[in-house]
Amino acid sequence: MRFFQGAPCLIPNLPAHGIAHGIRQRKKRHSKGDMVYGDIEAYQGPYTLVAVARWLSTSLQRHGHTHIHIVAHSMGGAIALLMAQRALQKKDGITIGSLICAEGNLSPHDGKLISRRAASYEREDFIHRRFPRLLERACTSDNPSTRRWGMALKETRADAFHAYAQSTTRWSSSGQLYAFYKMMSSPTLYLYGAESEIEDNTRRLRHDGMPLHAIEGAGHFMMFEQRTLFWQAVMAFYQEHGISSHHSL
Repeated sequence: MRFFQGAPCLIPNLPAHGIAHGIRQRKKRHSKGDMVYGDIEAYQGPYTLVAVARWLSTSLQRHGHTHIHIVAHSMGGAIALLMAQRALQKKDGITIGSLICAEGNLSPHDGKLISRRAASYEREDFIHRRFPRLLERACTSDNPSTRRWGMALKETRADAFHAYAQSTTRWSSSGQLYAFYKMMSSPTLYLYGAESEIEDNTRRLRHDGMPLHAIEGAGHFMMFEQRTLFWQAVMAFYQEHGISSHHSL
């Protein structure tokens, strides 16, 4: 995390998901700033994008983080956009200084693979049959990044994964997320892996004049596959917009 010297960095869990699930909060000293990861506050559900966006926004406000810069990946991009809408409506007393959306869910083209398939199954079928198969495939994948994701899935609740998949699919299909993204007045950047098959999104973003940047030699898990290039792109964006020593999420 040397890119964030002097800036406190908050790395929250997606509730009920990921390697750090169940960790209340950990703090690691780094240079002049703190890197805090784990659960900001206890969360018991529901496992929907709207509910998590509300929880994050109110938790950040209570802990004194009222001006934040967000780097969000995949489903996190949708949550970040819902947080930005709450900020626009002045619901929680926080402001979003910038948003970097790393293949975040924006349109009906997103969520069409794993999330959309997971959402199509009945809840009990997914929990007891489909999720174990997904876990096995991820953990034995030839792709190192997919295997790393599989390790996180081992600490993920199947019922929460299914609920998030349904919520993500509904929001991706609604068209509202892309509208929210275009409405943002603070600086934005869409990052994507050059090897990802997301031409529909990148074509639309270019047509609408939205800033975007490809991470060469990477797919969806660009922050694992090309970590240095990913964080260099983040810092170049921050430097371009004069962002430094602020809270990052």
